Amino acid sequence: MAQRVRGLVEVARTAIAACDGGGLVARALAGPHWRYAWVWAVGKAAASMAREFGGALVVDERVAGHPIPDERSADAAASLLAAARSVPEGERALLLLSGGASSLVAAPVEGLTLAELQAATRALYLAGAPIHEINVVRRHLTALGGGKLAAACAGAIDVLALSDVAGDDPATIGSGPASPEPSTRAAAIEVARRYGLAEAALAALDRVADNPRADHPAFARGSYRILASPATLRDEAARACSAAGWRTRVHPSLVAGDVDDFVVELSEVKLALGEAFVAVGEPTVQVRGKGAGGRAQHLALAMAAVLHGRDYAFLAVGSDGRDGPTDAAGAAIDGRTLPAMAVEGIDAANALERADSHRALAAVGATIPAWATGTNLTDLYILARG
Repeated sequence: MAQRVRGLVEVARTAIAACDGGGLVARALAGPHWRYAWVWAVGKAAASMAREFGGALVVDERVAGHPIPDERSADAAASLLAAARSVPEGERALLLLSGGASSLVAAPVEGLTLAELQAATRALYLAGAPIHEINVVRRHLTALGGGKLAAACAGAIDVLALSDVAGDDPATIGSGPASPEPSTRAAAIEVARRYGLAEAALAALDRVADNPRADHPAFARGSYRILASPATLRDEAARACSAAGWRTRVHPSLVAGDVDDFVVELSEVKLALGEAFVAVGEPTVQVRGKGAGGRAQHLALAMAAVLHGRDYAFLAVGSDGRDGPTDAAGAAIDGRTLPAMAVEGIDAANALERADSHRALAAVGATIPAWATGTNLTDLYILARG
């Protein structure tokens, strides 16, 4: 990697390290007042968030399936539900929640098989459905989503969460196992029909009861606190850029919508020498091919064409340290990346069309190796000049 590209990688690592889940939990619970007999950590950052708690129930990608739930996910959901039911009235449990929990503790509702839940989840992802729509369906098709974990607990559940979603909506973070359901079953059915989900999922949505609403007593017993969010990551990245010597601007909102629209937006950003532009978010990618890649690498490969021949560099990285089903966390490119691919005989446009960004970027050393970050606060993007 060129020096300025390596500089972006170091900035990203610094920003992500500042959002470590374990450190955030320790600061939130500092002092003698916190003692919990029941501690559960679920999500991509679960191990980090629970590192001060010996004996905690920890469910992360090492022990369950993501982004598609598997049998281990169903088993983990059953264990968590049993744990919640064991908390007596008047006692408190601590739930350490981070993104990814939607699939890591996902058991299908009664009458729906795991294979049918997997098919519904996969169909929503491949169609490029936004996360809030995916979760409207998942909350109604899974045994714990949409507040059903809290409703099963006679005691109180206190939640400390890392948000990876726009607006820090508790119902969307991990499908809201201990949060009220803000949507309706009818809305879930509408989303499922619009994306062409199979009849098994539609029939299950037609059968299930409504999820617990805000007036359920379980939510009055517990508490909910967000420790960090995408905005936290953006601000830490801006600070790290400034410390590295870049004058820094930030995107005012969480990036969403189609990835191609974001590429157009980035192509129109004009930077002076020594200036950087920071954004966070999760634009959607419609997967049309069967290549290897992830959301961040797809964006980086698209930006390689935009920056061809220009004195700019660009980084896209997942704050959880992994991008899609690959051994990369993302990628960092500059104006020389596209010619380097041509030397290797790689057609970047064809790789994008086949959703094969990982192999194209890895061939020229542009991928960022995956690492255990201890957090999960959406993707980070940095565009810099000079």
